[in-house]
Amino acid sequence: PTAESDQKITDQLQSLVTESGWFSSLKIKVKDGVVVLEGSIKSREHLNVFLEAAHRLPSTVAVINKVHVQAPLADNIEP
Repeated sequence: PTAESDQKITDQLQSLVTESGWFSSLKIKVKDGVVVLEGSIKSREHLNVFLEAAHRLPSTVAVINKVHVQAPLADNIEP
């Protein structure tokens, strides 16, 4: 992997973030083909789709998931 391929991975993932609207916040870092994702998302299913997409990109060596899945509001309410 090169700096150019790292930037291409970043651009493709950022495009998916923008188009999907799934993430309330997400930081994408790519170094030597290793993708590090940090932030939050509301759905585990959306996260799984995003992680699979990241793994399938050419030049991706590994994906480190530091994304937090937000609990639904109803789960945060105490009686």
